[in-house]
Amino acid sequence: MDGTAITGWFSEDFTLTELKMLRARERLPAIRPGNVVFNDQFEVPTLEEIIALAKEQSEATGRVIGIFPETKFPTYFRSIGLPLEEPLLAALERSGWNHHNAPVIISSFEVSNLMRIHALSSVRLALAVSSANQVAPTGLREIATYAYAVLPHKELIIPFVRDASGVATGFGTTTSLVKDAHAVGLAVYPWTMSPENCCLPVNLKVAPINVPSVRGNSVAEIQAYLNAGIDGFFTDDSAVGRAAVEATKSSFNYQGLWWNPAESGWGISFAHQSGIIFATWFTYDASGKPWWLIAELRSNGAGVYSGPLSTVGGPLFNSSPFGPTPVETGVGTMTATFTNARHATIAYSVNGISQSKAIERQAFGEIPTCIWGTQPHLALATNYTDLWWNASESGWGINFTHQGDTIFATWFTYDATGKPWWLIAQLDKSTAGVYAGLVSTVSGPSFDSVPWSKSSVVETPVGTATATFANGNAANFAYNLNGTSGNKTISRQVFVPPGTVCQ
Repeated sequence: MDGTAITGWFSEDFTLTELKMLRARERLPAIRPGNVVFNDQFEVPTLEEIIALAKEQSEATGRVIGIFPETKFPTYFRSIGLPLEEPLLAALERSGWNHHNAPVIISSFEVSNLMRIHALSSVRLALAVSSANQVAPTGLREIATYAYAVLPHKELIIPFVRDASGVATGFGTTTSLVKDAHAVGLAVYPWTMSPENCCLPVNLKVAPINVPSVRGNSVAEIQAYLNAGIDGFFTDDSAVGRAAVEATKSSFNYQGLWWNPAESGWGISFAHQSGIIFATWFTYDASGKPWWLIAELRSNGAGVYSGPLSTVGGPLFNSSPFGPTPVETGVGTMTATFTNARHATIAYSVNGISQSKAIERQAFGEIPTCIWGTQPHLALATNYTDLWWNASESGWGINFTHQGDTIFATWFTYDATGKPWWLIAQLDKSTAGVYAGLVSTVSGPSFDSVPWSKSSVVETPVGTATATFANGNAANFAYNLNGTSGNKTISRQVFVPPGTVCQ
């Protein structure tokens, strides 16, 4: 095992019937004596039984509950004629979970194992790592070619400071691992957050600190990693993990562009200020034409925002003066539930049609950190991620998502018939404060299409646009659409002063 010869009994020595005769016992009784009372009560479950339990509880709770299986020693098992990959995928196939959107992430410490699975299935994969060399930028770029996530030992993100005798006394300086991983599109799930003194630095231990089984301040440890930007984590106590997440959620800001990678072609922009999120949803109507809807979502619990959903009709995009006044019509409701700073679910009802979709931040560069209320002088901002408008022409707007030297713009306005019309533009930096690029309109499948047909999404260039920023709160938006030129003076739309700034 890991290069060391070990004599004993192993899983391959038993049939499933024999394994079902065994009963589970606490692995660390000296550290977790309270768990010993459960010894010998539970049999070893099969993967199919775990999947069935996850599905049962998903239905009972109304939440998506997934699984995160790890293949242990896959090279060894293949060498003795018991390969893990094919039986694992077969079990997922029988459950209907052998696809990218399934609530499954398969992890392994072995690259070859994940590469083999990647060649056979679109299910999401994660590489577990314990070496800093593996998570250097070049290593992360390689991992991103086949994996959805990286699972680093937690100290690769925030290393512990140790005294001369090697005792961990506190946290050191956060590394760039999370930022580097996110830059190449990888989610980050560190391991393992254990609540006992034995696994915590001295500053988080609880007296008597020399007793390893005493439960320390694991919530504070997890919060430190959440604040470092991780997407999730492994914990030995899910209740402690949940407490840390709930305590941290209130500090998250969700501003920016979100999407579902498996349903490319639609998205939703969030402008998040204090306890309110203004959402602009870019999708398609029943005829496949671009259709945008808006929602003012208010916080009603940690990470949960709900509110009415509306469509809007108004004057042609280049009308001057801008009129008549746009008309907003309620069509339903929306709830956004955030599991962390990068993943969420939107549930909505539109004219009696109810659905839910998983979403995540859309990354095409380094995702900025956004904070509400810390910068009263928005003109000083150097990142332009926000909802922008012209206050004298209420009813249209443009969302800028600014990552690196690129701004992805989603412009929501109206066509010649007065119906909602949205356009997109990738604006690349040309000189200081100036970003320019092509503008396109998009058609696609109706918002409620199941399954979503990415091949039905058609992007058509219709012109160009240039955003010129005088400062962090003043810009000129110039455009040429199908030969019609115009320009608009725009500023950030602040609905809860002083607004949100990203950096």
